[in-house]
Amino acid sequence: MSTKLRSSAAGRPDPSPTLESAPDRVARPRPAPPFELLESKLLPPQDRGATVPRGELISSLEGSSATPLVFLSAGPGWGKTTLLAQWASRSQRRFAWVSADENDNDPIVLLTYVAVALDRVSQLDRSVFDALASPGVSVEGTVVPRLGAALAALRKPVVLVLDDLHLLDNRACLDAIAALARHVPEGSQLALSARGELTLPLAALRAGRLALEIGPGDLRMDQAEAGRLLSEAGVELPEEQVADLTEQTEGWSAGLYLAALSIRARGVKAEGAATFSGSDRLVSDYLRSELLAHLSADDLRFLTRTAVLDRMSGPLCDAVLETSGSAAELESLAGSNLFLVPLDGR
Repeated sequence: MSTKLRSSAAGRPDPSPTLESAPDRVARPRPAPPFELLESKLLPPQDRGATVPRGELISSLEGSSATPLVFLSAGPGWGKTTLLAQWASRSQRRFAWVSADENDNDPIVLLTYVAVALDRVSQLDRSVFDALASPGVSVEGTVVPRLGAALAALRKPVVLVLDDLHLLDNRACLDAIAALARHVPEGSQLALSARGELTLPLAALRAGRLALEIGPGDLRMDQAEAGRLLSEAGVELPEEQVADLTEQTEGWSAGLYLAALSIRARGVKAEGAATFSGSDRLVSDYLRSELLAHLSADDLRFLTRTAVLDRMSGPLCDAVLETSGSAAELESLAGSNLFLVPLDGR
């Protein structure tokens, strides 16, 4: 798969969601959605500073335009949304954006946001919105086919971003997304972001080289990027200290930024930066709210009781916990991107 940036990518697209000129579009009033929309869900997040350009990753994404599906899967704080927003601001293609939340666990709600996002980029057939507004309409039999056909008929390449899909657990919503993935036209892409694995037919897409997957290993910052992030956050450290922090955090961007805030708040000199660790209040608060609060009681008990182990395996965890079934538990937790990294393909 080529990861070179296309020569045309030097330009910048017009970010305004205005109507395209004829004959691509004919100006007409857009149909009103069947409920009040949250505008913030249809816009990429704004750059608030202390972010590091991920030029190499963006070049890979731009060079993957022949791949219909892009899937970013990593735990909290790895910069998935930031990367997608940077890609949107630098790409030659238009972007349609939907940030999912718990209220989108209704296929009509989710697909309405998708339809509106796409319509703002390239006007869709009105029948899509008529179907969405029809009481008792069949999602599988009517809405998805109409929206899929409208997506396949787009005249210009588009990237449709569906962010934070880990917040969706409605099977009908995930099935609708999988169906839309089969209608992505040539040159366009469906970019999905989640904290864990989605129940989508990725195996078939992998085999056909139709999916580009980006995980924690790809999002991990190197020493140069870590140094730039720390500098943007107002912390200047010598190279050896940056290297230590990069190793301690394993390139985790949220950890590096929290380290910068901690160092800056404590007024720690360069030689004291290495004392930063996971016991720091900023880090523990972040992990408690973004990670531990969303775990089941059994998963939390398993992780806290096995946290003394640097490397974990099913038999070793069984021995420590004096139980059985740890291998299956590890496999499930690794698939959820809970800061567990598989060490081999098994």
